[in-house]
Amino acid sequence: MKTTLISRIRKSLLLTPIIIVTACGNDNSSFLGTYQTDSGDTPIEAIIIERHPARQKGIILYYVHRSPVANDTDNLYINSADMVTSMPNALDNVSFESSFGTFRLHDGIISLNNIDYTLTDAYEISERLIDDFENRIAEEEERIVKERERQQQREENPIEIEPYDYGFKLDGSRIDFHLKADLRNVSDKTWIVADFERTFTREGFFGGEIEDREPGYKMEIEFNKMFYLSDYEHVYSSDYFSTLPKINYENPWEPGAVMNIELVLFCRSFDEEDYLTRDHLRYEPKSCILYLPIKLEDPYGYKKNLEMKFDMKETFMDFALKNKSN
Repeated sequence: MKTTLISRIRKSLLLTPIIIVTACGNDNSSFLGTYQTDSGDTPIEAIIIERHPARQKGIILYYVHRSPVANDTDNLYINSADMVTSMPNALDNVSFESSFGTFRLHDGIISLNNIDYTLTDAYEISERLIDDFENRIAEEEERIVKERERQQQREENPIEIEPYDYGFKLDGSRIDFHLKADLRNVSDKTWIVADFERTFTREGFFGGEIEDREPGYKMEIEFNKMFYLSDYEHVYSSDYFSTLPKINYENPWEPGAVMNIELVLFCRSFDEEDYLTRDHLRYEPKSCILYLPIKLEDPYGYKKNLEMKFDMKETFMDFALKNKSN
């Protein structure tokens, strides 16, 4: 366990800054051990001095505190430590500034801010305190790593989808798809744009090209050709059957907030050969993917384009098993 202490000390927020004392010295094992004081004028109950795990001439100072909780039977704990990378040649009078004030080693006694600490034989207690301290450091490191991973995940995927009702259904012989879900903003940003449409260019009625918009969300089901299920756009209108949240400055999407969506997808083609029908349920598709792209923007111009997609092949096959024609 001691061999991993350096990396833990460098990274942990529990630890105080590293102390460096120049010049190499002789063997420093003569003053290793646990030092205690009877003084009530210091928060440091004891100081444990151990050899540096990676530097022969270095030491580590562990500062032992007493818990302020009354009747705490296990009331001693280490909350901080200093690393001393090397000790001077003469060990009879060593002095440097530690995290808790002036540290001195003189005549076999150490002192901190002029309070003397004498060597004791509490070695087993010292080992337990150090082990507990290192375990807390390891737990804190693990917590920090997990929080960084969660933060990175939130930056990459700021929206989580929580479906509660979805599936295929028959409309006569034609197959449609519906989805009801909650969208949760898991990021720390407030969004004032959540755009579910895509922009494209098409030929106008009177020639030339015009810019138009349509739903970006769709279902692609592949057999010998690709079948598309999308939202229906009424003629001369931009209304959709799906229900989507209206996000803007007046109605922002704040961190942790949930927005509800309801998607209704079916074939928009006028050619019946493009319809996905009950007859297709007798066959297993090559793929069945639901696409749900969202364009996000916060009040300060930060933009995030999400390209969420979900494999719905198993859902399709379950539906086919129950509804395919003989």
